Amino acid sequence: GLAFEERRVFGTTSGLLGSDLETSTSSQSVFLDLRYGLTDALSLQAGARLMRYKADRTQFSSVTLPAPPPIFVFTVQGQQNQNETDIEFLPALGLSYELTDNQVISLSGRRGYNPGGASVNFFTGAPYTFAAERVWTGEVTYRADLPGPGLTLGATAFYNLYDDPQFFAELVPGNRATLQVVNQDQGQSFGAEFEATFRPIDDLQLGASLGLLVTEITEAAASTPGLEGNSFGQDPAITAAISAQYQVTDWFGVDAQLSYRGESENDFNNVSGDEVGDYFILDLGATVEYEWATLRGFVKNATNTAGVTRRVSDSAFVDVTEPLSVGLTLTVDF
Repeated sequence: GLAFEERRVFGTTSGLLGSDLETSTSSQSVFLDLRYGLTDALSLQAGARLMRYKADRTQFSSVTLPAPPPIFVFTVQGQQNQNETDIEFLPALGLSYELTDNQVISLSGRRGYNPGGASVNFFTGAPYTFAAERVWTGEVTYRADLPGPGLTLGATAFYNLYDDPQFFAELVPGNRATLQVVNQDQGQSFGAEFEATFRPIDDLQLGASLGLLVTEITEAAASTPGLEGNSFGQDPAITAAISAQYQVTDWFGVDAQLSYRGESENDFNNVSGDEVGDYFILDLGATVEYEWATLRGFVKNATNTAGVTRRVSDSAFVDVTEPLSVGLTLTVDF
């Protein structure tokens, strides 16, 4: 197949933080997807994409900042111009084997690409660029659908090797003015995911999932050698969830999910005391179906948990989870 994409973005802001942005990106790709049965049970999946990516970015910023008397305020301006062209070859290869009619195991590897970019630091007015990120990914998966006990199982083990991984963080911990996108030279992540659903009776379905993750900057940039060995940040070692759905009648059902986000470093600086996460979120729902109409009510974050998701500027500012919210949706089919 062939794929073409062109995107243009224009933006303007004014006031204390003024900006003019014009970005034009385009990509052209030719790709191949092949699936071939080597035997009745063993299948080959292969693919490749040859892509050309081009970006032209122009951005101007004007930031008005407070200053001590007698100046009171001063203005910092910056401008960024970037022209970028990448040609990428992105292969993929995999094998899948049917252990039984209801169980399959798969092995795959692929190459990924995330383009670079350019911007202006809105706190200092200084322009900056960041490079494209590339990754090799390997996965082993197992899937089972056992209709007798109403059980489905899934397990995935993965490994990612990054070249020039991109991060959004403070270059100097606690200094908000250094907050921007930066690259490190190399990094890796690996882990596993497990999921299962069980239907003990026709009207009840139970679910559970568990995620395990390890990340590491294996080769730091020359400008920040102390980051070598740090985790990426925003990467909880453990995530988990349990859920239940119960169909009370033919037209009325209820559901609930309790999810957990484990503790993680705030960013790649791995500053002690700057951790985020380690909270539970409970969501509840109820659904009424009548002929052509479906009415759903929901309560998100039923316990109104204020879990910290990100800290900015030495914890002076934090992002937290969305608060308790209640809502109704109505869907009508014609």
